[in-house]
Amino acid sequence: MAFPVTDDRVDPKLEPGVLAAAAWLMGRENECDATLLRRAHVIGLLRKGRAGGLWKCDGPLLARLLRQRARSGKSLKDGAILIGIGEMIARAHAPEDEIEGILGRLFRHTSSETIRLRMLRQAVDLARPKKTAPRSLSPVYETEILSIMDWTQITLADRWIRHPRPLGTSPGYGIGFVARVLLRNDPRRLRWLAKEADKRRILPAIIGSVAEACFWSDRAAQQALRSGVPLFAGFGVAKLRDGGEDGKGWKASAIDAALVASGTPIEGRIHLSAFMLKEAVHAWHRQKDRPAENRRKRAILEIHPQQAMGGEHNAVHQIARLVEDAPELERLRAAVILARDDALQTAARQDIDPKTLWTVFEPSLVDTPEIRHRFAMAHTEVPLRQAALEEALTTFDRLVGVRHPERICNENFDAVRAEREFAFWAANSQVELSKLKKQRDAGHDAARRIGSVEAALRDFVLQPFAAARFHERFQNSIGRWSVVLQFALLVALCDRKAPLIRLRDEALKSASAFLPVAERFAYNPKWVEAVAGLVADALSTMEGTVVRGWIDDERQPVLLRTQLVWACPAILSNNLEFATSLIDEVATRKTTRAAAGRNASHLLDIVDRAAVAMKREDRPDLYSHLAIPHAKASAQTDAPLARSVSTETLLAALNADPNARMIVLEDPVWGRSRISEMV
Repeated sequence: MAFPVTDDRVDPKLEPGVLAAAAWLMGRENECDATLLRRAHVIGLLRKGRAGGLWKCDGPLLARLLRQRARSGKSLKDGAILIGIGEMIARAHAPEDEIEGILGRLFRHTSSETIRLRMLRQAVDLARPKKTAPRSLSPVYETEILSIMDWTQITLADRWIRHPRPLGTSPGYGIGFVARVLLRNDPRRLRWLAKEADKRRILPAIIGSVAEACFWSDRAAQQALRSGVPLFAGFGVAKLRDGGEDGKGWKASAIDAALVASGTPIEGRIHLSAFMLKEAVHAWHRQKDRPAENRRKRAILEIHPQQAMGGEHNAVHQIARLVEDAPELERLRAAVILARDDALQTAARQDIDPKTLWTVFEPSLVDTPEIRHRFAMAHTEVPLRQAALEEALTTFDRLVGVRHPERICNENFDAVRAEREFAFWAANSQVELSKLKKQRDAGHDAARRIGSVEAALRDFVLQPFAAARFHERFQNSIGRWSVVLQFALLVALCDRKAPLIRLRDEALKSASAFLPVAERFAYNPKWVEAVAGLVADALSTMEGTVVRGWIDDERQPVLLRTQLVWACPAILSNNLEFATSLIDEVATRKTTRAAAGRNASHLLDIVDRAAVAMKREDRPDLYSHLAIPHAKASAQTDAPLARSVSTETLLAALNADPNARMIVLEDPVWGRSRISEMV
């Protein structure tokens, strides 16, 4: 029984190219359309749909006929055959990989390049967009606003791989099949195919086919890297880097090596390495604190089992689960650190001109001070590293107003970014930059960088009634002054055994004016606490008479004076009552729950400083006094972790007890302390 129509271009149920493909598969190229349809129906290759529905194809029979034609040595000569086989596969359950491989070999073995190009042009001409096609919701397919040859559009490819959407518009399945055949067997031709398809407004079909192939197959993703089309290479990179979890998948160096082997231009490698760096940094942010958070939760449940979900009786089970999860969290953290370092080194190799290309890589650093510094240090050549460090410091310069100190007091201040981490990594960059400049002193360079802005901020803040007169501008200036002082002190103390004396003394002079004003008027107590801690560190490198002057200065914050007393065993031994009264002030200086937690942290920091100083100066007779600040910290009801390690365990760790040492190193509070560094 024959189909009721004979012309596949007239019958809307039979797509263009199907008859040509059927004729070639059956070896009956010279027969008329009616005979071909009848023959295809008889052998079961093509079947009518029920009740006038869409036609179907027998997939296994299609594959068998194709294998027979390949063995017979019959070559391809018409692009309509490729289109037709693609339409058949879309309506059959067929071994697509095998069919694509066979057709790819036949296409490559076609006698001449002219014939191959003619076949592809015929295939493109035969595909035609549907007049009434639904609009796609994915920006990947909006060809009116998207250039697939733009390396900056790689993020769209990654977005699609993560959240694939249907094509929306389609000129038929045949042209998409042609794209998959080329992707598998000759990916460099996809560049030509995409350009020709774009002229005929059928590019979305090419994009969708390549994207879906990359989504389902790592091999297709690897082939996409060789296509020379930025968007297609983006599909490949997005698939290969995604291993299903953070730290898995291809590393940046492996992808860059594949791009080099495929002849990708340096522009493409730059943008792809920037993309890989951004993803690696995000993965690192997601995983870096999870092991510490796991230890913190375990410690809280061990101290306060009533905080367990569902009641105290569930604490044992939750602790067991946290212990079970700990090795996996450590493994993930190690994996993302490895991927982060690999991405940093790969991106640094592409950063051949930091002054020009920094704007390309800056978004990939995710505004993270540590990553900004590590990226600069990943440059191996001295001139490039020097230029990268200078670019890394521009963020610090903008925040504190180095370039325009005369008007910085009138500008807003981003307090969220002004944490101690920001000043810490900026100081590291300054120290490393000075090392690269022969015979340059880091203290001199730092003073030149911040000298003008520090003077402007000091003059503005110390005006009479400045806090009441200028309100927000005053707070902005206090915050900036705090960051400047942190930067100066961190540079001065880059080597505790050999501090930069001149910079240290100038920073302490400025801090002595800053701290009384900031302690009284600053909205953010962290600005004061960060500077106070660094001042205590700096004074620990000076003579006792200087320290005594700061302790006796009642204008200075009580936290700083307490830190200084307890970190100086000679003063503590003769002024225990005074030191105890200072501890009482620190323990009760705030009343809110959040402040109570901060008070406990400060008290434990005092214990930490005191214990290290006593051990360094060999004063075991003072060890018993450590119980005073430790007891005050443990008494804070909203700081349960203050009781995680006893003073006896801390002292045992200082005396080289192996069990106590292990407890201290694994504790969520004491694992990053000065005591842990000493033991």
